[in-house]
Amino acid sequence: MTITCNLYIDGQWHDAEGRRTFTRRHPAHDESASVAAAASLADGKRCVEAAACAFPLWRDTAPAERRRLLLEAAEQMLLREAKFIAAMAAETGATAHWAGFNVHLAADILREAAALTTQIEGQIIPSNVPGNLAMGVRQGAGVVLGMAPWNAPLILATRALATPLACGNTVILKGAELSPAAQGLIIDALDAAGFPPGVVNYLTCAPEDAPALVESLIAHPAVRRVNFTGSTPVGRIIARTCGQYLKPAVLELGGKAPLLVLDDADIEQAAAGAVFWRLRQRRADLHVHRAHYCRQCRSGGVYPAAGQARRRPACRPHGPGCRYEHHRPLQRAH
Repeated sequence: MTITCNLYIDGQWHDAEGRRTFTRRHPAHDESASVAAAASLADGKRCVEAAACAFPLWRDTAPAERRRLLLEAAEQMLLREAKFIAAMAAETGATAHWAGFNVHLAADILREAAALTTQIEGQIIPSNVPGNLAMGVRQGAGVVLGMAPWNAPLILATRALATPLACGNTVILKGAELSPAAQGLIIDALDAAGFPPGVVNYLTCAPEDAPALVESLIAHPAVRRVNFTGSTPVGRIIARTCGQYLKPAVLELGGKAPLLVLDDADIEQAAAGAVFWRLRQRRADLHVHRAHYCRQCRSGGVYPAAGQARRRPACRPHGPGCRYEHHRPLQRAH
């Protein structure tokens, strides 16, 4: 069954301008997995304006209330676990094991963010005026734009919005084109938790529209911070754009991660770890792409790793007991 996903702006779900949509297809059998709203530049502007209008009220909301809403959002995520698992299986080919792990870790991220609401500290600064104190108080910056990828869609999207919300910022989450419905369910959980209109907003767009939409969002004067997790090539583009518009950015980018196995290592354990991380992330541009063994244990490490990889059964992502996926690449560019 095809999942539908709309834009979430100012506390309401909306069609995109002109009711434009794009289709995400299942990576294993190419059937339609989800149909998502394809946001236009006008939709993006409306989204930023809603977040900007909501900021003063959210900034001044008591820490205890922000904490209550984040804790309730965590519970709402857990109530939707079955929906999250179905959406991740359809859009990314994820197993129930990996999708469930995403749900529970994302809920934990919301709980951790809730704890931060009362831990935001200021400073006492020396004053040149005798008998006076100068104080520095931390406040929310404004609208934060978060962009999260598909490979751990719930964990990384929740991370992009949880801490900014805890600190009194309003948030726009731009979902990944490969997992729009799965990440849209996060917003559904936050909506059910009772966040005020405009505090949390959600945009999805067709892949060909992403460059123009993202630049327009970064360029908007109301967007004060940018958070991006994704590939290094796209990260460079985001960094250049943020530099052009003088927007502070936090970037977590992909890379090639070698595994170093030294002569005192447990070879079987190292081999098991290499196989797990390489197959779990499948086509993502990170984790273990190569292993370097010391001369003494090279043959002892390569053969156990090869044997463990051969013993991993290929299966459908929603099949019983499946913990690994060995099917057609999720994204041909990887």
